[in-house]
Amino acid sequence: MERDEREMIHRALELEDIQVRAVMVPRPDMFCLELSTPPQQILQGLRENLHSRVPVYAGSIDQIVGILYTKDLLPYVRGIPPDLDLRAHLHPPYFVPESKRAHALLKEFQAKKLHMAIVVDEYGSTSGLVTLEDVLEELVGEIADEFDVEERLIQPVDARTFRVSGKLPIDELNAALGLALSREAYDTVAGWVLDLFGRIPRRGERIETVGATVTVERVERTRIVEVLVTRRPTAPGEART
Repeated sequence: MERDEREMIHRALELEDIQVRAVMVPRPDMFCLELSTPPQQILQGLRENLHSRVPVYAGSIDQIVGILYTKDLLPYVRGIPPDLDLRAHLHPPYFVPESKRAHALLKEFQAKKLHMAIVVDEYGSTSGLVTLEDVLEELVGEIADEFDVEERLIQPVDARTFRVSGKLPIDELNAALGLALSREAYDTVAGWVLDLFGRIPRRGERIETVGATVTVERVERTRIVEVLVTRRPTAPGEART
């Protein structure tokens, strides 16, 4: 069996254990439109963000009322009429819990011919969104399209130090730095760093953990955007967790 085939089978087995919250686009990174957004602002937002499907909410992002397919607005590419009824162009949203398994969602996407779901927490609040592409990437790796702008989530600074995005999945950090952080405890570097500090850290704060030193580079409100992670030697028999 070829290496790529073995890896895909391994990914398929892992997909049964992965929860949707681990692969979703988190709430702060969602591009949405408010139902009462002026027509020209709608057009500008679509041009700047280049998404084929956009959630639309009424008053609060916790009140998603539909999904806008940007192709439905192609007749208005030269300008949206001021009396446009955005609600008339919306498709019903599909909601899933954070805890749903990714492989189960993939089957639902296929059966219902859907490409996007809104992820909600146990209280019914919007946690994020997940697309068919997000789930498929767990199987086959990164899927690039003509709209993707390459974003490097981890960049080497020197032989031992890496500049790391808070969005980087924990398993990718493990692979890059030879750590053994638990994916069950946190999905991303941001979650790991929050757990280390036990609070929202400030820019420039530093903390040492087994196998690494973490320096906070960038924080936006309650989000950890970027950190520096420096590998350090571990004592004999000490696990890098």
